[in-house]
Amino acid sequence: GCYTDPGKTNCTGNFFSRTVFKDELAKNSGPVPTLGSTTAQGTLPPVRKLFPETWLFSDINDVGANGEYVIRKTVPDTLTSWVITGFSLSPQSGLAVTKSPSRIRVFQPFFITTNLPYSVKRGEVIAIPVVVFNYLGMDVKAKVSMDNSDGQYEFIETTNANMSQYHLGVQREKTLWIPANTGRGISFMIRPKKVGLTTLKITAISSYAGDRLHQILKVEADGVQKYVNKAVLINVQRLKRRSLAPPEKSLFIEKVDEAIEGSEFFEFEVFGTSQAPQLEHLDDLVHLPYGCGEQNMFNFVPSILALSYLKENNRQDQEIENNAKSYVETGYQRELNYKRHDGSFSAWGQSDPSGSTWLTAYVIRSFHQAAKYIDIDKNVLVAGLDFLVSRQGTDGEFRELGRVIHNSHGSPLALTSFVLLTFFENKEYMHKYQNVIDRAVAFVDTKVRQSNEPYDLAIAALALSLADKRKANIVLDKLERLASRQGDHKWWTGSDKSKSSDVEITSYVLLALLERDAEQHKSNEHRPIVDWLISKRNSNGGFVSSQDTVVGIM
Repeated sequence: GCYTDPGKTNCTGNFFSRTVFKDELAKNSGPVPTLGSTTAQGTLPPVRKLFPETWLFSDINDVGANGEYVIRKTVPDTLTSWVITGFSLSPQSGLAVTKSPSRIRVFQPFFITTNLPYSVKRGEVIAIPVVVFNYLGMDVKAKVSMDNSDGQYEFIETTNANMSQYHLGVQREKTLWIPANTGRGISFMIRPKKVGLTTLKITAISSYAGDRLHQILKVEADGVQKYVNKAVLINVQRLKRRSLAPPEKSLFIEKVDEAIEGSEFFEFEVFGTSQAPQLEHLDDLVHLPYGCGEQNMFNFVPSILALSYLKENNRQDQEIENNAKSYVETGYQRELNYKRHDGSFSAWGQSDPSGSTWLTAYVIRSFHQAAKYIDIDKNVLVAGLDFLVSRQGTDGEFRELGRVIHNSHGSPLALTSFVLLTFFENKEYMHKYQNVIDRAVAFVDTKVRQSNEPYDLAIAALALSLADKRKANIVLDKLERLASRQGDHKWWTGSDKSKSSDVEITSYVLLALLERDAEQHKSNEHRPIVDWLISKRNSNGGFVSSQDTVVGIM
């Protein structure tokens, strides 16, 4: 090699090139057996089945006194040229690299090639192309066959009427005339029957040479993929070391009817924190915002949550952080396109007859949260809050006069409670709007005594827990009576019976309980609620929809 040390100017070693014949039988052209021959007549050529894309990475630490080291390796079955380079490190001489690469050419004068797709579906009819190359220096006739003795697929093509029933299922054979120094191709039509890796066994035999090839075909399941996720929270603090007690939780996976054989798989993960799925898959929360004023927010807010997770958990992930900040900035600028002259926001901005109370509250609340990571114009926040004030009636209710596409806060109680959360988020402006907040709290406090809708009560409980914990106890007591329980789980179900709504309601109740009990350290009392929410998460840490994922992660 050549040393990089200025004091070492000499180079050793010369360019090396060698042709390696994979099969001495093919190198020394001579008769080979046909598929029906006996061992007395000869043996079949060896099977080529090792086709790595890279080869021969060696870390050598012990060399002889002359600095030489002999490596003995079996060359892979790929007919190609391998380029070999190397480098060495010496405490005395520094770094040395090879002056020029060495080449090993792997070749045989009679061989098969095939070009397979990356994957196919089970039951799909495909043509397996086979090309036979002849460099024996003479024209030859070859018999090319595919062996299906493992029964992993079935042949789909016409056959010789005289072929036995056995050969009909396990073998197809075709004859090729191959001129010297050329290649000729044929194909076999097959239909894979099993999911997984199917081995295609292809053989070409002439009177002078032969080749056998085993290639892997990836077969994927057809049909529709069904995904089932099970998650549990295990409290290991109460289990003593070397405890022989039975496990605290059991997982039961229901059998999937009509599942395609070979397509089922199980993945088991254990984390040290309930936040681990979100931390491991934060990049799945971060997406470029797009669409109208409402759609834009559904991708804007998760990026804010991702940044909050990174900060709260002291996690360094520059790529996710950079993408999230970029998307938050993009979402902010895009949302400003839907800001109206009165400070409100709507799905289509000035094109709509009026601004939306709900969307404006959502935008202003989210903008304030984003201000920790990007520059937010404070005038936008104040203008939005002023608009919300203009939508409040004398009784304290915030009214919706705009058009809302995705409205889950349709009732006066739910909408007023949701707007209150925006005022509580903007703490630095609360003194300016204290009278507005007080009237809204009084309205919510009155309406919760008349409502039995879990969704309305849940979001009202969170708003009241931020305003007056004593008033929050009234609605939380009512929610306690409406709770559903099964085993170690506790949750709430809305009147629409949707899974997404259940997650959102239960999340709001949990946030209200944690806010109320923040100073009393009663978090363990709410474990059944946490257990239920965790059981509803998917493997990425999210839930059913964008909206319930945002509330659930909060």
